Amino acid sequence: MTVLKNEKGFSLLEVLIALIIMSGALVVVSAAWSTSQLRVKKMKLNQQAAFLLDYKMADIQRKYKDTITQLPEAEAGDFADMGKEYKDFTWTLTSKKFEMPNVSSLLSQNKNGADPMLVLIMDQMTEFFKQAAKEATVTIVYTFGKNKVQYSATTFLIDFNQQLPLPNLGAPGGP
Repeated sequence: MTVLKNEKGFSLLEVLIALIIMSGALVVVSAAWSTSQLRVKKMKLNQQAAFLLDYKMADIQRKYKDTITQLPEAEAGDFADMGKEYKDFTWTLTSKKFEMPNVSSLLSQNKNGADPMLVLIMDQMTEFFKQAAKEATVTIVYTFGKNKVQYSATTFLIDFNQQLPLPNLGAPGGP
């Protein structure tokens, strides 16, 4: 076997430089890939949390639809019964009575003062909403890495079966 002097090939230095360039490109591609995978995982968890938040809110509305007086002030649980995909999620419910804003000062801004019938109706409506409405907030919590992530939604539940108090206006032409 004879070696020709004009035979061309890669030197060791050229091969090392090519390996360094390829290694750098692989590091950049793998970093981009892992960041992308992390974003996809976080997006999936956020989507699951939004689904569970909507699910739990609908469940509470269905459960306490006609009995909002039985809605507890606080309740908590998990989604273990929905499968292992949701085992890391928990929920909390907080509720409080609906506070109707006092609008009597707005009603009395008229130059003739407040209409007594309108004030009476507003007072009765305020009392009705105190009895028939509650504010409910559901919070979904999951752990992502070392952080706890929370999503909350608030709604108002109204018992439409309660009698709406209307003042006795009397019959037309009556006493």
